[in-house]
Amino acid sequence: MLTIEALPLAVIISAIILGGPLTLVIAIRVFNYWYGNVRVKPVNTGLAEDQGSPLGLLVTWDNESFDYKISRMRLEYSEIFRGGLSLATSFTFEDKQAKKRSFVLPLKLIPNELKILTVFNDERELKRSQLIIEVEATDGRTIRKRISKKAVINALTKTPVDAAKLEVDMLPPKEADTWAVATRIFPWRKVVEVVADAPKSKGPSAGGSAVAQIFDFIITKVWIEPGCIVCDACENEAPDVFQVLADTCIVRDNAPMVNTGSIVAAAEGCPVDVIKYDRAAKPA
Repeated sequence: MLTIEALPLAVIISAIILGGPLTLVIAIRVFNYWYGNVRVKPVNTGLAEDQGSPLGLLVTWDNESFDYKISRMRLEYSEIFRGGLSLATSFTFEDKQAKKRSFVLPLKLIPNELKILTVFNDERELKRSQLIIEVEATDGRTIRKRISKKAVINALTKTPVDAAKLEVDMLPPKEADTWAVATRIFPWRKVVEVVADAPKSKGPSAGGSAVAQIFDFIITKVWIEPGCIVCDACENEAPDVFQVLADTCIVRDNAPMVNTGSIVAAAEGCPVDVIKYDRAAKPA
């Protein structure tokens, strides 16, 4: 008897037989996307808590078909009932250390964080909890995966993962980020100094300092669309233009539009992309 789980596969095989070579090519691409794209699963690293953490994440994808450069792993755990616990943290790799191959990441969590993810007191914590793992690449591509708490707990009862056998990189235990995970402002990147009328440099700046950036336009209007998450990033970039309130952010009355670089940086750094602006050609 044909089961419900096998029905999609049977439909695809039938389509291949009836559709010919073109259908076969399409089916191969679909299968590659489903099974070759980024996948995440909790694993037992075999490490004790004082060595790093027994809990790790196995992140795999078809390295030849998908040119990912993974820059950050973000974890959001929540228990959906009264008095439930929650946890939000992230693990970031600097741009030059972005991961181009599948890997195992041992999560170096503090004891309370590890306990939240791996210990339960009653069945509610298994049935009414969720762990969302967000995998972010350097080009902005983001993939979100949902993992049950039961899967995390079960992973620790299994044999420690063998990275060599799986042909993936085993990374050293990594501590969680200490900076705000709600923004995309990466602290290791050098600040770019904006000099309105400076000549463009044709070579590297002296002493390896920040390079002056020239804008060939001026900003005439700034506004904020719905969806602000109150992360403070825009006010940090342009405090004379933006003001963060309790539940949203606003553009200050009579805000000066003269600092083009700060406004552009605020818009590009907005994690939810709600800062917009109009621009015009720079006067001669």
